[in-house]
Amino acid sequence: MRAELKEQRRSEIESAALDVMRSRGYEGASMLTIAKAANASNETLYRWYGDKQRLFLEIVKSNVLDIETALEKALTSSVRTEDTLDQIGRLLLGLLLGEREIALNRAAASDATGKLGAAISRGNRDRILPRIVQLMAALRQTGVISAPSDEQAAEWYLTLLIGDLQIRRVIGTLPQPTRGQIKEHVAGVMPAFLQLCAADQVGV
Repeated sequence: MRAELKEQRRSEIESAALDVMRSRGYEGASMLTIAKAANASNETLYRWYGDKQRLFLEIVKSNVLDIETALEKALTSSVRTEDTLDQIGRLLLGLLLGEREIALNRAAASDATGKLGAAISRGNRDRILPRIVQLMAALRQTGVISAPSDEQAAEWYLTLLIGDLQIRRVIGTLPQPTRGQIKEHVAGVMPAFLQLCAADQVGV
């Protein structure tokens, strides 16, 4: 199968997997049920993904691709400013509050084994946080921020950025925000973050 056709087929299978999970829950979304929904063979799913957990981990990985790409670009750029954090913040919130990510988190909340939640953690925080820390180091070196540590700056940034928004989306008390609402939220976060990371706050 040609690479582009295989990629398209994988996308169709992963979309079908999400649809099955929404209707049946994570435990009820068997590989056979997903295969039938995607008009694929069970053998194909096991050959391409290995098992159900890895199938959903691939969905998580595809969700974080845009933010990873943006972070890599920011880390290799010679210009690092407040605008970099603004851009990353919008992309990250768009990912974490989007329908696919929320569907995965809702399923993880009902997965008694904890396997899906672990997969989401590996796909999201464990892949993104180290890059956020690297970005904070780069911003500190260029004088944009100052903080007790790059890790602390990353934690401050993510806490201010995300807060309880993702939890509220998962439990259904917050609708999916528009791009304008995300832009407004990120703009409000920036002054507080930069104040926390002001040079005269370090060591206080």
